[in-house]
Amino acid sequence: FTESGLVGLLEQAAASFSMAGMYEAVNEVYKVLIPIHEANRDAKKLSTIHGKLQEAFSKIVHQFFFMTCPFFTFYYTEHWLGADVWHLFPCWFLWNQVRGFG
Repeated sequence: FTESGLVGLLEQAAASFSMAGMYEAVNEVYKVLIPIHEANRDAKKLSTIHGKLQEAFSKIVHQFFFMTCPFFTFYYTEHWLGADVWHLFPCWFLWNQVRGFG
């Protein structure tokens, strides 16, 4: 392999992992690519990588939120669930913020 061949292969792998929704693997691939681009002092590539990492981490957070809050929608209100059940849900504070929209 040449360095450019390895970089190209890893960038394709990161794009494929991202399309597959495997965002944790995207992070691992970019952990290998970042030192290569830092050594080459390629600020444009580093900026692109950090932007893609930001997107991947945002999607991880988004997925985690909807996995921990499976009942999150705007129409569930305190009147429907009752005031004493908010401790059962890890995102009760978001429900309290949007309950007026339902």
